[in-house]
Amino acid sequence: LGDPDHSVYQFWHSSNIGRTNLGHYSHPEVDRLIEQGRAESDPEARKRIYREIHSLMAGDRAAAFLFFRRKFHGISSRFEGVKAAPEAYYLSMAKWYLKETKEEGG
Repeated sequence: LGDPDHSVYQFWHSSNIGRTNLGHYSHPEVDRLIEQGRAESDPEARKRIYREIHSLMAGDRAAAFLFFRRKFHGISSRFEGVKAAPEAYYLSMAKWYLKETKEEGG
C-alpha cells in the first residue's frame, strides 16, 4: 500500500521547516523516529515506529486536517492484475495485462 514514510519526512521533519514543512512543526523525538523509520528495513519494525510518530503528532495536534481528497480511477474490466490502493495505484502496473477475449482466442 505504499511506504509509511510517504510525505512524513517531507512535511513533518524539522529539517524541512521553511521548505516543505509548512506548519513549522518541530519535535526532537518525532525527528529521531522519522530518521529511525527511514533507516529500518524490517516492515513490522517500521510499522511500530510510524505508529509512534503518528501518536506523538496526534498528541501535539500538529495540524488540523480539514479534508481528505478522494481519488477515483476507472479501468476497463478487460484488465487483470490491477491492485488499486491509496497512493500506490500504479505500483502494480508492470503486472497488468489484458484478458483474452473470445474473438481473440479463436
